[in-house]
Amino acid sequence: MHTNVSPSLAYKLWLEAQTDSVFTANLLRKQDRLAAGRYLLTGDLLGGTTGSVVMFANPVGSGALALNSNFLATVNFELLLKEWQEPIVKDIVQAALNLVTARIEKCSLLVQTGKLEIKVFNKTVDLKHPEVIREIFESNPTTICWSNVSDYYHPQTFFAIAKQCSAPTKTVHYLHTLNWVQTCYGTMIFEV
Repeated sequence: MHTNVSPSLAYKLWLEAQTDSVFTANLLRKQDRLAAGRYLLTGDLLGGTTGSVVMFANPVGSGALALNSNFLATVNFELLLKEWQEPIVKDIVQAALNLVTARIEKCSLLVQTGKLEIKVFNKTVDLKHPEVIREIFESNPTTICWSNVSDYYHPQTFFAIAKQCSAPTKTVHYLHTLNWVQTCYGTMIFEV
């Protein structure tokens, strides 16, 4: 676990997790290619004297940094295009950073006013750990974001876990899957 992350260590760890950066070449404007290329090589968005402790100080057993993490994937494409066209925005990275920063500021205000509570767990959620499921259930969640956890369970098992975590009132569940492309012919360019 890294607790003191220098920029050079952050760059090294970031590059080790990057295997695919082809999209940079598809950007038409030179300033966008340069900004995206710099981001993809360094992972740096805001500068500073330290690397991201949040990204690289992973607790023991939590696994390695996900390959090809890209903050541009967190931004709605239509909103990105609109922001990108603003005259004061110099490149695509700045446009995306503006949108992400605005979302963080909005969430921060909701947390400060008590209108939003975010609970982050670093625990194993499965049927072998009913205490974790009970803890989630007892928090009476309005929403649960599962990321791609569903990829690691049989559908019946995942839905059993999600149902047990749901509050007695309506809980909205969000998830996405990454593994479907492995079983659906034609979803990868080299299969065509």
